[in-house]
Amino acid sequence: MFTAPSFATFTSLMTGLLGATGSRTVTGMWSAAGLAGRSHHARAHRFFSHARWDLDTLGLLVARLVVARFVPAGPASTVVVDDTLFHRYAHQD
Repeated sequence: MFTAPSFATFTSLMTGLLGATGSRTVTGMWSAAGLAGRSHHARAHRFFSHARWDLDTLGLLVARLVVARFVPAGPASTVVVDDTLFHRYAHQD
């Protein structure tokens, strides 16, 4: 799904997202991951603007990983998702 450099940037950003106590901006995640001053934050911004990856594919991979790891084998499970806290933006075509 990712190239090796993109995966390294992605894991750094996710570490920062989980560890951030303040702003969850790209720069805030970069700082929370301990990368401020060690690697330029433009690397993180380039990940979102230039890296080739698909959010839907990533979501499905993560969902499969979580199910394989935490849901015992057996009958079907029901998953309920509450997205009321996510902001939606009108897409203009």
